[in-house]
Amino acid sequence: MKIFCVVLFCVFVLFSCGYRAGVVQKTGVGYLQFSGVWDANEITVQVDDRQPFRLRTFDAATLFETTPGKHSLKVFRNEKIVVDRVVFLEGQATFEVKVP
Repeated sequence: MKIFCVVLFCVFVLFSCGYRAGVVQKTGVGYLQFSGVWDANEITVQVDDRQPFRLRTFDAATLFETTPGKHSLKVFRNEKIVVDRVVFLEGQATFEVKVP
């Protein structure tokens, strides 16, 4: 009887543990955040072959949203290139670009 109770208890413990399987899927969005000190209308940014845009006065809450993957990034200060690099963004990740 003791062996039966021990076996029954072991079976109960084994089957009482649940197992959940699921998939976590990240959204298809990555972010670029620009940091540094500049005056308004001094910095222009171009990502890939898109239309260039101007950065306003630094605001940590302002992010540029783009798709994850490989991107060509150019930052101009008064029409001179100060940053020219290729970046790789992951989904739901923020890549900080320091503007000299």
